[in-house]
Amino acid sequence: MNQHWKEQLEKHRNNRKEEILIAAQQLFLERGLGVVKLNDIVKQCGISKVTFYKYYKSMDEVIFAVQMKILQEFIEKDKNLMTKGKNGWEKMEYALRIQIETLKTDKASVSFVGLFDMHYRDHYPTPELENAFLDLLKKGRSLFKNILLEGVQDGSIRNDIDITTLQFTISNITSATIQRMALRGEILKYDQGIDPDLILEQMVNMILTYLKPMK
Repeated sequence: MNQHWKEQLEKHRNNRKEEILIAAQQLFLERGLGVVKLNDIVKQCGISKVTFYKYYKSMDEVIFAVQMKILQEFIEKDKNLMTKGKNGWEKMEYALRIQIETLKTDKASVSFVGLFDMHYRDHYPTPELENAFLDLLKKGRSLFKNILLEGVQDGSIRNDIDITTLQFTISNITSATIQRMALRGEILKYDQGIDPDLILEQMVNMILTYLKPMK
């Protein structure tokens, strides 16, 4: 097989894998991760089970592939993010507002991440998928940490809390709140009578107030 045909074959494989992921993500968002079955995905894609198994070994592998694709896109977005601000505190404000903006521009992806966290809330299905997922997460943990370090050094962020603890606290608070607003924002607005945008704004203000140095 010459190089041209190898490239064409690889392109075809990548396109088919992408088609499966797009179809799977749509079904997962419509029905839920625990409801969608293999038959649903192959029917949506117009392929056979044999063809499916050429690309993915299990439903868990498809779910993880969708999740990792989304997170990789978020990580690349963070890498290309020009964090604005004169000091660490102002850069943190900008970074938090970018996180909220992601909810507005890519609600489907944020919703899927929330569904993933609920579906795998107790354990991961295999060590292989767990390790691949955790390796990807490590790549995406630098944004908040770098901003916090800068803020501590320039005096705009308090220095009496361990940076790692602070980093993960902010990350978990923002992720959980944004995911909840993506999945249940409209229902919460009806139940509680408060606009989800106001909740997100209050979250940002609370974090920024907490980060200010103690007087």
